[in-house]
Amino acid sequence: MKNKSHVWLLFFGVILWGLPVCAQQTVSLRFVLDKISEWHQVKFNFLEDDIAEITLPLPDYKSAFSDQLTHIETQTGVHIERVNDRYFTVVAPNKNKHKYCGYLFDNDTHVPVESASITYFTGTVGTVTNKDGYFELWASANGAVSFKISHLNYEKKVVGFHANQITCGTFYLNAHVQKLDEVKTFRYLTQGIYKRNDGSLKMIPNRLGLLPGMVEPDVLQTLQQLPGIQSVDESVSAMNVRGGTHDQNLFLWNGIRLFQTSHFFGMISMINPSLPQSISIYKNGTSALFGESVSSSIDINTHPSFAKNSTHSVGINGISADAYSSTKLNDRNRITFAVRRSFTDYLALPTYAKYRDKVFQNFAVTTPSISDNSRASTAEKFYFYDFTAQWQAQLGKKHQLFTDALLVKNNLTVDKVTTEKVGSALLSQQSAAVGLQCQSQWTKAYKSTFLGYYSQYKLESVNESLLSLQRLNQVNKVSDFGFQWNNIYQWNRQFQLAGGWQQQVVSVLNSDEINSPFYLRSNTNVLKSYTAFAEGTYQSTNEKHRLQLGVRNTFFDPLATFSIEPRFQYNYAFDKVWSFELLGEKKTQTLSQTIDLQQDFLGIEKHRWIIANNQSNPIQVSKQLSVGCHFRKNGWLFTSELFYKKVDGIATASQGFQNQFEKYHETGSYRVLGTELLLLKSTERVNTWISYCYNDNQYEFDPLNPPVFTNNYQVRHHISWAISYDVHQWKLAVGGKWHTGKPITTAQLIQSNGTNQLVYSAPNSDQLPLFFQVNASVSRQWALTDRSQLKAGFSVLNILNNTNKINQYDRFNASTGAIERVEQYALAFTPNFNVSLLF
Repeated sequence: MKNKSHVWLLFFGVILWGLPVCAQQTVSLRFVLDKISEWHQVKFNFLEDDIAEITLPLPDYKSAFSDQLTHIETQTGVHIERVNDRYFTVVAPNKNKHKYCGYLFDNDTHVPVESASITYFTGTVGTVTNKDGYFELWASANGAVSFKISHLNYEKKVVGFHANQITCGTFYLNAHVQKLDEVKTFRYLTQGIYKRNDGSLKMIPNRLGLLPGMVEPDVLQTLQQLPGIQSVDESVSAMNVRGGTHDQNLFLWNGIRLFQTSHFFGMISMINPSLPQSISIYKNGTSALFGESVSSSIDINTHPSFAKNSTHSVGINGISADAYSSTKLNDRNRITFAVRRSFTDYLALPTYAKYRDKVFQNFAVTTPSISDNSRASTAEKFYFYDFTAQWQAQLGKKHQLFTDALLVKNNLTVDKVTTEKVGSALLSQQSAAVGLQCQSQWTKAYKSTFLGYYSQYKLESVNESLLSLQRLNQVNKVSDFGFQWNNIYQWNRQFQLAGGWQQQVVSVLNSDEINSPFYLRSNTNVLKSYTAFAEGTYQSTNEKHRLQLGVRNTFFDPLATFSIEPRFQYNYAFDKVWSFELLGEKKTQTLSQTIDLQQDFLGIEKHRWIIANNQSNPIQVSKQLSVGCHFRKNGWLFTSELFYKKVDGIATASQGFQNQFEKYHETGSYRVLGTELLLLKSTERVNTWISYCYNDNQYEFDPLNPPVFTNNYQVRHHISWAISYDVHQWKLAVGGKWHTGKPITTAQLIQSNGTNQLVYSAPNSDQLPLFFQVNASVSRQWALTDRSQLKAGFSVLNILNNTNKINQYDRFNASTGAIERVEQYALAFTPNFNVSLLF
């Protein structure tokens, strides 16, 4: 028995002695680099010949990433250089190698080009450029060497170095012939905004240069920097594109239609700026994929790239705090969350105070009218939030699945108190959306997208009178359910075919209820639409000609109406400097917003959605034609566009009349003739631009007198300008806008048969004074660690504190028997700040 114990002890001793030997078994350096890349989602750049025969023990996968790199350097003698958070370069200990370095810049703007791939001429990946456009590579010291440079947004380039060249080279890439989604683009207005040769604009907010008056890339505020897009009342919920109303714009979020676009009743965009975004804007020549709008189409995509590492951020500004997290679970799954909430119900900073003064001015809910022998006070509480959740999955090699959810709410409560009574008011505006999207790349030539979604919008108000305690409850609710199937087939390098099917069911509820005496008016309307669309694109082999023709055919049930909508785009490039475009479209719209009474929904958010019925609310139809010319060379850009647009089927109640036509219910049209000019100059540090827009916008309502008069939303002359300067980590921007005043109608009081009557002048025969505003912004960023940075910014709107009147109308005050003039003003001097931590 004792001998057996010795045998077992000897056996285990041999095993334990052998374990370290097995643990020290060496493997190739290439194998170790591949394993670490898998463990930490990083990439190593190296030459195969340099590391082919290097071996070392495999490091412990549980150890820290930095310890694993130290292990490699200690065991092999190689040197590992960090390019950025994801890329690392492995330099072998070879005396016959020499380091070559260089800088890449945009040929037009002289801005550094980040994330360009620098590869050896053999095709092996070498490195990528950092934020300064800098790169360095090791190569043979025996003679001249060449490297290939590639970037998604620039032409490919081959660069050469002399043997053992010591100084870094400086190279310029041509950006104006880059391709995005098979459509040529060039930089427009500022970094992050591109003009495409299909007539659309593409905006990437996270790449935006600093814009005057902004501390973060607010989507809708940025859109108003573009020629042809304005707001007559300085609001992102009243955006007028080429003379149209806000509801005539189509807003899509990952393919889902949004019926609410703003927080704080028009002061900021509803889309969280922390989300990565790519936005396409069509003012004319809209793709046949998009319908249900007679003005612009704005397609917002917030799906992050699978290739990116996990990123997180937290931030705060003058009215809200936000957090963002996009986590790469593995190579096939990513989950993203973004949340933002205002703290205005707990803390009122100067930014909120200025916004509040603009939004709530002249509204009875915050300054209630009561009898002279009573005194009233109000206490309001307002907050908003938005929450976004996204899941992204790679299903095999051909399919990507996206699940999106969005929840948004604005809530205002007002307590009205007198010495005798207490009343209250509530205004709630909320949206919810969920979508499931599958993108499939079946072959190199054929891909398809399936989307199913549900979107809901609800606006509700409760207003209790101080005098009678009568309570009015109003609700406007929209529900939108639909699916679509889109297909794209690349016939060859010159021809592409697209087509698909879309089906939609929309219901709209409007209700008004009074408690005493009891009154209830409630109606729900449902509209179903079935759409087939097709589109063909031709591009010549020399890429000078590009023609796109499309058509939508929609059947509306129960209206029993077909709508055929042709679209076309033609672009001709004379050379790399001059290009010409011709765009045209016909579009229809069945959902629109109307105003029954100016006091509806507390008089703050008084628009309510309705469905066309082909009677009092016909289907709106727009036709538009535009021609444009573009010049770009050596950092200069000049664009000019001339357009004509006519929209039929509009209702007086949708136009916001506050004159003799306020209570009319007639249908008619408007037509706009206009031009848009832009001149821009970009250098390495400075970017400056000026734009001018002219609009001649006229109504035509046959039943009214007169039938033809100036549109409520006409801004005949509009000029905007800006200059931005980047130096090291600082960014500064100053700019302004000037435009003619909004058309208004004045009134006077006349006695007739012993009673006072309000008599209006000709509709929109007067206009407000000129609008002039100067804005400024400054920002700074600091690199805290290799993976984190701090950003801070400060902005001022209306830095000169000009008094700008944005609306005026006259009404009869029955209690005083006199005319009451109501005036509304734009923001006064409004500061804001932003501090965010990215990690």
